[in-house]
Amino acid sequence: MGELRGIAEPLGGTLDIVADPAGLAADLAQAVGSWLEKDIANLYLRVWTPRSVRVTRLHQVSPFLSDVGAPWPGPNRNTVDYLLGSLGAEGRQFDLRLALPCEEPGTEILGARLGLVLRAPAGDGADSDDVHAQCDVPVVWRDGAEL
Repeated sequence: MGELRGIAEPLGGTLDIVADPAGLAADLAQAVGSWLEKDIANLYLRVWTPRSVRVTRLHQVSPFLSDVGAPWPGPNRNTVDYLLGSLGAEGRQFDLRLALPCEEPGTEILGARLGLVLRAPAGDGADSDDVHAQCDVPVVWRDGAEL
């Protein structure tokens, strides 16, 4: 079962059983067709953190649960890129966990900056990656009574 999941999930599929064996060819054609509709390849989630913060976990949680794998080196030592694979029209959600230093209540920092990056293929002469979207992750320490 693990081998099938390893094939299905990166292609955006599931491990649903075939409802009707006679429909296997049509089901396979539909699955391959939806995979071929992915129109953006080499897409990465770029995570920048200040020196005092580190990423402890990043997993995709929707449309299916998936480990995004080990980070790739980013453009500087505070930045890493996680390969997202190919992307079509589907939405994705991620669980990002950070290890932060202890601070006084009311302290606010920029915990991370996230970006969707389209990396230029190796050898094409491009000087930089194309950042398509970016957002900041602010962090505010609160007193336990405020939670």
